[in-house]
Formats: sequence, structure tokens, C-alpha cells
Amino acid sequence: MFDISTVSKRYFGIKLTVTDDSGKTHSLQLDVEPPKVKVLKRLFATFKRASTAAVNKDGTDNPKEAEIDADIFDDLSETVLKILNKNKAHTKVPEEYIDDLDLDQLLEIVTAYFDWLGKTKSSDPN
Repeated sequence: MFDISTVSKRYFGIKLTVTDDSGKTHSLQLDVEPPKVKVLKRLFATFKRASTAAVNKDGTDNPKEAEIDADIFDDLSETVLKILNKNKAHTKVPEEYIDDLDLDQLLEIVTAYFDWLGKTKSSDPN
């Protein structure tokens, strides 16, 4: 019989460094666990909404001209915060840390996290 409790834990190491509005630098090192399915569903739904919003009114795919609702960025930020808060040390990442990231940094976190999920799982024989 398969026992789910025997599945070994794996962690995504990340160093998060942000500079707040007053110029102070904050840094955290986290070992993040894989997400729960509901968090992944929310992240995928957010990306789907963002890619749909990136299609212009004339039907062409031109992100520079697209109008994307602010709530998409709020959803993305909240989801990344949930992902980062599910860490080995149970450290709560302040929401301000996520708000102080630029869009490229936020998207790079998501990209690196998904790369880790894919590589780690594909190299794990279990």
C-alpha cells in the first residue's frame, strides 16, 4: 500500500532582497515547499486572465497596447506571497516586500519556481 507520508519534502531556495520606499534594504532567505493544488490553480487562473487581457480589442496579441486590470497584479502578488509563506521556517513574508518588487522580479520568481517544480519532479524517481 502506498503511504503518502513517505513522500520526501523538497524545497525551493530563494533569497528575497527588496528596497522599500525609504531606501532601506530588507533580505530574507527561504526554503519554500511545493504549493498546494489550490494555490497552483489560482496562479494558473491569474496567468490565463492576464494572457487573455493581453489581446487587443482588434484581436492582435500586443502586450504593450493591452489593458490589464490592476486586480490581476493583486492576484499574482497574493499568490506569490502565499507560495513564499509556505516555507520551512514558517517565516511570514511581509506583503510590503512583494509590493516593493518590480514586475520583472515578480515574474522571475514565478518562472524560477515553476522551473524548480518541473526539474525537481522530473529528476525525482518517486
